[in-house]
Amino acid sequence: MSKHISYCMPVLLILSIIFTQRSIFAQQNSPAPDHQEVLDHMLDLVSPDGNKQVKAGEWLEEMNDISVAPAFIDAMFLVPFPNALGWQLKRITGKSFQRNWPRWMEWLSQQEFRPHPAYYWFKHTVFKSIDPAFGDFLYPHHKSIIRWEEILWGGVKKDSIPTLNDPQMIPAAAADYLKDKDPVFGLEVGGEAHAYPLKILNWHELLNTNINGTAITLVYCTLCGAAIAYKGNLGETTFTFGTSGLLYRSNKLMYDKQTNSLWSSIYGKPVVGTLVEKGLQLEQAFVVRASWKEWKEAHPNTKVLDLDTGFKRDYLSRSPYEDYFESKQTMFPVGWKDKRLKAKDWVYGVLLDSIPRAYPLKKLKGTPVLNDAVGSRNLVIVSEAKQHTVRVYERREQFFSESDDESALLDADGNNWEIYEDHLFQPDQELTLKRLPGHLSFWFAWFAFFQNTEIWEKTKR
Repeated sequence: MSKHISYCMPVLLILSIIFTQRSIFAQQNSPAPDHQEVLDHMLDLVSPDGNKQVKAGEWLEEMNDISVAPAFIDAMFLVPFPNALGWQLKRITGKSFQRNWPRWMEWLSQQEFRPHPAYYWFKHTVFKSIDPAFGDFLYPHHKSIIRWEEILWGGVKKDSIPTLNDPQMIPAAAADYLKDKDPVFGLEVGGEAHAYPLKILNWHELLNTNINGTAITLVYCTLCGAAIAYKGNLGETTFTFGTSGLLYRSNKLMYDKQTNSLWSSIYGKPVVGTLVEKGLQLEQAFVVRASWKEWKEAHPNTKVLDLDTGFKRDYLSRSPYEDYFESKQTMFPVGWKDKRLKAKDWVYGVLLDSIPRAYPLKKLKGTPVLNDAVGSRNLVIVSEAKQHTVRVYERREQFFSESDDESALLDADGNNWEIYEDHLFQPDQELTLKRLPGHLSFWFAWFAFFQNTEIWEKTKR
């Protein structure tokens, strides 16, 4: 995803279609008759003609209705924004952020008013002019459980960041392009281990594959640092996913290729489209970030993603997001902030008993085994924070500590528990404790979705 400033002018050329083919749009877009005039003036806010923009703003201002403000703010993002429109927006909202679009978005995210009904047709029409697929995603009659005002264009069209579908895997010994310290995302399903290098996922962000008979989607949001794996089977349907080109709270919105519904990659469920309110929820598969050395030593028979993906990308060069990762700033505004941690501090988040808790990696350093509880759930966190490697398991009434064997834990009675990707196992008594879902992310991204989150604090002794 690119910074919006860099693609503002090309958008002007795309949006000009709205005005050269206005009659076509009028036929295709059909808000209620009493909302059509409001829609017409909203569309004029993104006109290439500055005078027309200002006149449209004057007309909308006279409505004295804050519900038209989201259209102004979208226009500010997409096209050059005359000073007069800024003053009109100030009078409509009572706020003065000039033409500081990120600040306006932060303010808008925290408001509770609903946009004017014409706004949904405005957003549909404008986004459809950028990419026709966006119009299918954002159709005003679709059900939605997220706010359209917070849906942003990420700077690319649908599938412009190409998904890897059933990519070729090779034995670990053949992966001579990887160095021991290179980060990989590791999964093991039914005893079959796969590794997906970060240096490749940075360019694709999403893959659909099959591991030992289980459909797996691995979605990696570069903006929020979260890599989450889902099982694609829901009932009789196997969902496969692609990159929509749209964002919600700086998080990637993916879409399913079966119905074109938008899905939150954080929630793992549909948020806009025909599948909303059908009770669908993807089950997480367990993924861990680790160094290539650590992963292949723990899984000597692992397969790893072939460097030859079928796409021409310089995977061995500098990451396309290197500047972003090194920056303290987010690329897109997020309305919900919390200064207990820095925006891009790494956390491992869990949601148990409907209680969200974030474990800052910098606070986990020096605590490779942590016994904790969230709600009624007792858990143990096994981590190598320096490598961003975190796994969480249930522990019931057990209390664990480190073992001399890195592949095991010790309980309070001195019994060894073997560590596997999806469970802990005590061989003498044949006891099993399952792994619990969770994922890494930047702090700002976790908090954007879970404002009531707790933060784990190391107890001082």
